[in-house]
Amino acid sequence: PELPKAEKLAMVNEMAGLVLQGGADLAPESYGEAPIGKWLGDRIRDEYELELMDLFLKAGKPVLGICRGFQVMNAYYGGTLFQDIETQRPNSIKHRDAIEYDRVHHGVRFVEGSFMEKLYAGEENPMVNSVHHQAVKDLGKGLVPQAYSSEDDILEAFIHESAAPGQIMGVQWHPEFFHTLGDKLIDPFKIIDTFISFAKNSK
Repeated sequence: PELPKAEKLAMVNEMAGLVLQGGADLAPESYGEAPIGKWLGDRIRDEYELELMDLFLKAGKPVLGICRGFQVMNAYYGGTLFQDIETQRPNSIKHRDAIEYDRVHHGVRFVEGSFMEKLYAGEENPMVNSVHHQAVKDLGKGLVPQAYSSEDDILEAFIHESAAPGQIMGVQWHPEFFHTLGDKLIDPFKIIDTFISFAKNSK
């Protein structure tokens, strides 16, 4: 059942921050487009997470978006998505594989002078995992690119200009999937610890 807004606000005030996780596709209606083929998405979850994000941002709490969550953040700020990379960006590299799953990985290029380039200073060949078939097409208002896929320029990370660098942050990869590829990938805890640091100071 739908909770009264006062109860939602009370719950938000008890929490230190919001992590928007991976999962089902966004419904194209959530960013003003019609579905292409079978990519219908999960409109109910979209509405729930977009409202959650709004409440946490208005409360001044940190938000971290991971994979689907990265795309939810882009939609929140008015951006759009490629509904299927293979269909709409056929020259792109493979960004997911049902069999290999969290073993799929590729290089990323950090934007020069960006927060994330400084966060990962010294990384000579930064690699991330890849478990997605949708991607940012039009960037949402106020979002600042931090990293791109080095082989096909798919956007892989952003922050928002309205907050301290890293307080509102999204990544297309899964920093929590560090158990499979280990040291082949960039240090996931730099992302996680950034969020935790903001969360500790938000209550």
